[in-house]
Amino acid sequence: MTEITNPHDRFFKEVFTLRKTAEQFLQNYLPPDITKLLDLDSLEYTKDTFIDKHLKEYFSDLLLKTYFKDGSRGYVYILFEHKSYQEPLTAFHLLRYMV
Repeated sequence: MTEITNPHDRFFKEVFTLRKTAEQFLQNYLPPDITKLLDLDSLEYTKDTFIDKHLKEYFSDLLLKTYFKDGSRGYVYILFEHKSYQEPLTAFHLLRYMV
């Protein structure tokens, strides 16, 4: 039997590939003032790899985008970064993904 590497990561990614799961997660964990502005029916999955200025590749777990309910062309990126262990620099990793 083959050992599964990164089982927590694989489980997380598999569960959140179900669009309804991601939508329900956002409805339950984002502040209501934010969710009422978002058109969660427009959720889309986007790329999950990023390359820095030194051409080093980084991976995020899941990246979604959604549009506003008022029809504006702006959008919000929602970045999930699942960690199976405690890491002090997680906030900096998220910042790197966003810029």
